Amino acid sequence: MDAYRRTIKELSDRIVEAERPIKVLSAINWDDSVKEAFFASGFKQQPPVDRAYYEKRPMKLDPEVTRAKPRAIEADILGGLGPIAPAGVLMRFMCEQFRLVVDLLEARGTDQFPAISNLLYGAAQDVFHAGGPNIADLAAQMRHVLDGMTIQTSGAKDERVIP
Repeated sequence: MDAYRRTIKELSDRIVEAERPIKVLSAINWDDSVKEAFFASGFKQQPPVDRAYYEKRPMKLDPEVTRAKPRAIEADILGGLGPIAPAGVLMRFMCEQFRLVVDLLEARGTDQFPAISNLLYGAAQDVFHAGGPNIADLAAQMRHVLDGMTIQTSGAKDERVIP
């Protein structure tokens, strides 16, 4: 393996290893009482999940220490690959996303959480291409198609027979 590929592999491995301790779903997961209340309301009442709720459920990582890791990797990417190498540009973008995930977790229960989430994962108003439908439009079209289907969706074949 040549030096360039070895550098890419080493930097990439460092990104993966630095991200490993971040567990997004477990950090934002609701406890059973919140889930039960939300389901009992028929999904109509916003659960009482705010900053105070998450302060009682601390993250298992230090945000500043965790943010420092991708910064250090980015510096090494620039030093080892330069500012315009395609692999370096991609890895620097991954480091930026990594920092945004830490920002997201730090914003649990606040008004900033949805905005950061939209940056990372997209929003219903996002479009696939200029002038095209957005994700919400496509979901509505899919729902219309599925509502029009009259296929029997349950029966003897669907019984759960494995304990």
